Amino acid sequence: MGLVPQGMCCLYLRTNFAMPLSDIPSFLRKNAFYILLVVMPLLSVAMHWRTFQLDLMGAHVWRQVQTQTVVNNFYREDFNILNPRLDPRGSGDGIERKEFPLMQWLFACVYKVLGEGVLISRILTLLIGFGTLAGVYRLNHVLFRDRLAAFAGAWALGFSPAFFYYTVNPLPDNFSLCCAVGGLAFFFDWHKRRNLYLLLISKIN
Repeated sequence: MGLVPQGMCCLYLRTNFAMPLSDIPSFLRKNAFYILLVVMPLLSVAMHWRTFQLDLMGAHVWRQVQTQTVVNNFYREDFNILNPRLDPRGSGDGIERKEFPLMQWLFACVYKVLGEGVLISRILTLLIGFGTLAGVYRLNHVLFRDRLAAFAGAWALGFSPAFFYYTVNPLPDNFSLCCAVGGLAFFFDWHKRRNLYLLLISKIN
């Protein structure tokens, strides 16, 4: 590849392409959306690959089991979104209403097409995580009007230990976070642009 001139800091890629470090911010700013759309999902899937094959496990496995049970029973028994059921029934019908089970019901809709399984739930939860990252990107872009700042925020969240761990665990908190971040992004966008449809979308979220 040759000698690097003294005083010049370069980033060498395996394609024998050299990029001065000073050009990296402009490169990221220009290609932030495509990195977020393609590179981060592919990297995340590769890093989570082994987890996809595992059963539910972890510190909050009891909550994951509750969520998965509701999904399974929407699919197997009662598709009524107002009747989320757990397996422990006792002398009752197993219906236990806590948070509104929209995520669980949507997962059951996918089960109707693809079949049931923890793998499907993990993949769908990861897709929700990607939606959260897109919301963070949009929120930061609205607030700072800078693609690099928006990308940095999405990247930092995407590979933070807690988010990375829970983004393949079927928990309704993931769906809540996605909706909350999306709602904030559309609200602040409405605050700046005063477009009514942005306000309506923020309220729906």
